[in-house]
Amino acid sequence: MNEFTTVFEVTAGGLRADAIGHIALALMLLAGGIFGLIRAKRIFEEVPASTKRGFSLILVAAGLMWLLVHMNLFAIAFSDIDGRCQTVEGPVGVTGMQPFHGHTSGDRIAIGGQKFEVNYFLVTVGYKETIAHGGVLHGGTYARVRHCDGVILKVEIRKP
Repeated sequence: MNEFTTVFEVTAGGLRADAIGHIALALMLLAGGIFGLIRAKRIFEEVPASTKRGFSLILVAAGLMWLLVHMNLFAIAFSDIDGRCQTVEGPVGVTGMQPFHGHTSGDRIAIGGQKFEVNYFLVTVGYKETIAHGGVLHGGTYARVRHCDGVILKVEIRKP
């Protein structure tokens, strides 16, 4: 009988599907922008070439920004392939708490000798529920956590 209860989990398959969709969108933006730069004189002849080049450069910049913003998602989605994910287990130790309103770093916790920061206000695919916002990783809780590069992908807590 499993004595742990899963309270948060991100599946690799779901992450990979999201990552592939984001990569496809970025590549379409980049391809459209590059195609527009190459063919700027021949497309829509009534529009000035400088306007067409400007729009194409905006598409290229948007594609590059989209890739840059989503690099963390890509890295996490494919991290199981190169074996960067680990599981740690043990009682949760809290060394700092994020207040309800934020304006500081997240909850600083340690589980099985591994340190984590859980920040409610961070945009991430990982666990971000701080103690002040009803999170389960508070002092004394016995937890098992799966993480990749410090991003918590699965939280299981031992039933009392």
